[in-house]
Formats: sequence, structure tokens, C-alpha cells
Amino acid sequence: MKKFLLVEKSTGLLLALTSSKQVAALLFQGLEDVFVVSIDPGNPFWPAANKTMMAGRNFEVVNRKIVIESANQFPRASLQMKDIAKNREEVLQRLVAMVHNWIDEKYDLVFSGMDSTIEFVLRDCEKSSGVFTTEIHNYAEMLGLTPDQAYDELDKIAARMRGLHMRCLAFINKYARIINQATDSEGIEKANATMYQDWLEFQST
Repeated sequence: MKKFLLVEKSTGLLLALTSSKQVAALLFQGLEDVFVVSIDPGNPFWPAANKTMMAGRNFEVVNRKIVIESANQFPRASLQMKDIAKNREEVLQRLVAMVHNWIDEKYDLVFSGMDSTIEFVLRDCEKSSGVFTTEIHNYAEMLGLTPDQAYDELDKIAARMRGLHMRCLAFINKYARIINQATDSEGIEKANATMYQDWLEFQST
């Protein structure tokens, strides 16, 4: 388990933190002059690395590894960016979580990652030539199907999962861009409201 810190390069000011590498990556895309540091439970800063402990306090990252509470007078623009980054992170966290939970609900294969295995097995088949992998033959034999029927059944499953994943990726990228373009609290609240309104429609289609 790790936490990810987004730090302003020019000042060392800690702008935001998250326990999600996906959220860190999305947040990073919308910030300039930043770098990302990951820490684990062995880092001395770990006990303070939560939003409650950080409220109203400024932290500085020295040499990209040492995190200390700072009494420095950071530029106003840096402190404003810290507030923006914090607000963006909260909405991005909700975005990633709700999409992740939704696709988990839609995932009807028995084992996690099985869709990747199916894709791999199908890739080495040539249905039009009657060429199927050993895995397809074994699957067909177990279920009393012909190799063609087994291929079609698995291809349908793979296509459904591809479709779900691509829709989710598009939704995340769409709203990550909108959130990262917001430059004040009002803009972030508007992005959040629009995201949830669009999410209701997304789930019904």
C-alpha cells in the first residue's frame, strides 16, 4: 500500500495526496510544475499523510523524499493551487471509485482478469480457417461444444468486456479533463454536478 504526493517543483509545497495511483495520474495531468512522490508505511511522514492531519498546514518535500511541516511563506499562487488541487482530487477520487465499482458490478466472469485470458486465447485463433488454440478445444470439449461454438461464446464475452472498459475509460477521461480545467471552487462544484448527472444517463445506456 502506498500514498502518492503531488508536489510543486519550484517551491516543494505539497499540493495534494491520494492513496490511488490512478487519481494521482489524472490529477498530475491537470497541474503544471509538479512531480509525484510515492511513500509507504515506513516513511516517517506516513502518520501525517491524511487529509485531516494536513488541514490548515503546509508541508514541504525536500530532495523529493523528506516531508516536513513548513512555516515558509509560500507564494499566494502556490497556496491557491494547493486549494484547487485538493478540491480536484476529491472529485477525481469519486469519479474513479464510482466507475470502478460499476464495472465490478458488471463483471460477470468468475475470476478477475479472466477477460484478458480470453482475449489472449482468441488472438491466436483463425476461425475462418478452422484454426483454434488448445485452450479453445479444451473449453469446447468440457462444455460439449464445437470449437466454432466455443470461439463464438468466448468472443461474445470478450467483446462485451471490451465495450464496458472502453466506455468507462472514455467517461473517466472526459470528466478528468473537465475537472482539471476548473480553476476555482465554483467550477469544480459545477464539474462534479455535471459528472453525476451524466453518470445517471451513462448507467442507463
